[in-house]
Amino acid sequence: MYWIWFMKKKGQFTLFVILGVVLVALVGMFYVYRAEIFSLAGFEELALPSEVNEISDEVASCVEGNLNQAVIDVSMNGGYYNLPTESYSDDVWNVPYYLYDGSNNILSLEDMTTELESYINVLTVSCLDLNGYPDFVIEAGEISSDVEITEGLVEASVSYPLVVTQDDNVYTLNKPYLASVDANLYGLRDIAEDIVLKDIESNSVDYSNLISYDELSKISVVPLNGDTILYILEDETAFNGEITLSFRFAEYFPGLEAVDCISNIDCEVDETCVESVCEVVEE
Repeated sequence: MYWIWFMKKKGQFTLFVILGVVLVALVGMFYVYRAEIFSLAGFEELALPSEVNEISDEVASCVEGNLNQAVIDVSMNGGYYNLPTESYSDDVWNVPYYLYDGSNNILSLEDMTTELESYINVLTVSCLDLNGYPDFVIEAGEISSDVEITEGLVEASVSYPLVVTQDDNVYTLNKPYLASVDANLYGLRDIAEDIVLKDIESNSVDYSNLISYDELSKISVVPLNGDTILYILEDETAFNGEITLSFRFAEYFPGLEAVDCISNIDCEVDETCVESVCEVVEE
């Protein structure tokens, strides 16, 4: 009986030893291949040291801030990052011509998307200080952005692969950075297109049409000279109502008569808009 009891104890001890060896092997394999395991599970950041995650967090912060800035600036330039050849420029204004002597120069939604992508790439590269991490050697790959502009929303996915090296350890950051902003670039461009098409159809500036765009906070018409007018479309609902988004473009009509107003709101308190001219109306 003692021999049987001893053999049972010996068998249990051997089993525990085997289980211990297997457990140590599994822990070792997990440590060696933890990056691949977390990557397959969709948790790449868990496989990285905290210092490397700080680099990834800085890129993500840059992308978010740059999307906001790019939307504001591109909107002010009538959807452009780089203004086209046919643009109006002086000491104050730099805007594209959406209509030039009867020619339709309206920027398409696809082209505006491309302009936004190019600008985001430039801002992101300039935002990130790769020399700000002296303990690492950081090599940057080619940056690319994919932007989608829909009604009331602009979304961006930015790919900026980085290879981070510290001693013998090499870490690859290649997960795309996502950001979005509540801004109706889509609707502003659509309204601008509608204004231009109606002006082309009437072969004149159709001021009466402008009061129909209730979704805008304000439309301003600024005479720049005897032939050129500037449209400024404003939306106060952008960025959760924190920033007014301004969309600007110009039209060139040879021999166009300058106007003071399209409604009373464009005139001084004691003036009234009468046939596009602000006048003091005596009671």
